[in-house]
Parts: sequence; C-alpha cells; structure tokens
Amino acid sequence: MPVPVLNRPATLVLLAAALAVTASPSASLSAQIRASERAQVSQTIDGTTLKLDYSRPRMRTRGVEEIFGAEVHWGEVWTPGANAGTKLEIDRDVTINGVAVPAGSYTVWMVVSQEDSWKTALIADTTLFHTDHPPIKSDMIQFPSPVTIAGPTEELTWTIRNLTSVGMTVEMAWADRVVALDVKVTPSLPIDLAADKAAPFVGRYAVTWADGPTPPGWGDTAELFHADGALRMRWTIWFWPEMEEQILIPLTDEWFTFGIAIDGEMFDVIREFTYEFTVEDGKATGFEVRLPDDLVLFQGKRIE
Repeated sequence: MPVPVLNRPATLVLLAAALAVTASPSASLSAQIRASERAQVSQTIDGTTLKLDYSRPRMRTRGVEEIFGAEVHWGEVWTPGANAGTKLEIDRDVTINGVAVPAGSYTVWMVVSQEDSWKTALIADTTLFHTDHPPIKSDMIQFPSPVTIAGPTEELTWTIRNLTSVGMTVEMAWADRVVALDVKVTPSLPIDLAADKAAPFVGRYAVTWADGPTPPGWGDTAELFHADGALRMRWTIWFWPEMEEQILIPLTDEWFTFGIAIDGEMFDVIREFTYEFTVEDGKATGFEVRLPDDLVLFQGKRIE
C-alpha cells in the first residue's frame, strides 16, 4: 500500500483546531477565582515609588487561632502572602524601619513569632515560592518590624498609610496580626539648614506686591525664624488660612523655594515660588519672589 502524502497546510489547520478545542477548558479555568488571588499596591513619595505584588490567602472558615501558630508555625520563615514570594520593588534607595534598603526588587520574608516584633528580611531572589522558607543569613537585608494584635482580617492585605513628604507606613494585616514597615525616602529638596546658615535671613519683613496693594487674605508682614533644623516663616496666605507656617527650602546659599507646613511638617511644595534674597554684610536686607517666567510677584523688606 502506498504511503499517503500529507497535505501540509491542511494538516496544520486541523492540528491548530484540535489544540484550540483541547486548550479551551484550561483557558476557562484560569479565569476563575483562585484560593489566593493576586493583588498589587503602590505609592510614590517625592519621586520614589514603592510597589508590592502579592497573593492574598483567606481565612475562609478558620478562626484567628488557626492561622499564626498553626497554619503558619511560630519560628517559620514565611512570605506575607501566598503562592510566589511577595515581591517588593523600590526604584530609589530608602530606609525601612531604620535600615538602608537599596533600590531594587526583593521577595519579602518574615520570621513569625509570639513576640511584639518580627524579623523581616528582603531577599534579592524574586523567583522564590512560598514553600521555599529560605534561611535568614547575616548578609541579607533584615530589620525588626513591630507587630500588633488586631483584626480579624479575612484576606491578607498590604496597606499604605500615614503618608508624609518623606515617607509612609506599609502594613501587612492578616488574621489577628498587623506588621508595620516605616519607609523613609530621600527628599529631592532637603529642608535641613543649620542655624548659622539660617541666621542671615531670620527677622521680620514687610511684604508688598509688585503690581499693586496687598490682595485680601494675604499678610503684609512675614516673620522668618529657625526651628527644627529648618528656616521657617509665618505669613498669612489666602488659599490656606489654617496653615501655621511655611518652610523655605534651600536651592542655593541665598535662593529658596516655598514649602507648606502643617503641624510642623512639610505638607506640599510650591516650586513656582523662588525667594531670592539680597544679603549685605552677612545679613539679608530683603527678598524678591519670582515666578518661573522670572516675573516678580511680591517682595519683602527687612523691618527687624
């Protein structure tokens, strides 16, 4: 009997159709809910972005006493998530709970205990699975992380809260435990100014506008003083009447930009304002405030 000659294009079409039929059930299954669904959370602070990618185990019908100390054993090296190791990405250097963490990608692991502080370790291997339980070695990035009892939290949840101009609190909550990571970023415009550097500018200034009388709601005097390592100013501005003070952020030795402070901490920066001081014999005599187009908006003249 002669061997049949295959029609190659027709055979490939039939094969593709057969594969589509056999593959369709699995494709449908992959779209269904998993026991531990994936989630992401991210936050940008002053140009530094932190992102967490993790899976969310659920308590289901279990009580809180069946999670930590039972499902997750005391002393176990555990990834705070499920399936693949929980992944942390940071695009600039930060500190976490006071420990320097270089920019990069890590998996997150915690040594679970009955104490009020767990050890957290960051491992550069991002291929680890939750069952790997890697040993914590001295050359790894690691830091203590405070733990509180709360809950219950049904689905393991990473949350970012307590945002400031220089950082955030990242919390992991599941069952009856909450673990906190205090993240600090490197500010793009440091506010620090030593007292001797601030001294030439400290004093009271009469504020006048370049194009006419002082608009309603704006103060006509500004007091500059040094406190908490920064050059600060008390000046009433109409669009933020509850603001107690401002911060002058150094750009050069005699130029500053304008930061808004609430409860003594930097809240926002209005980079459009540039304070250009005139200094004579080691003491500022006044300043001009310019907009990005170099237009003078208002000026201050020393009165004390």
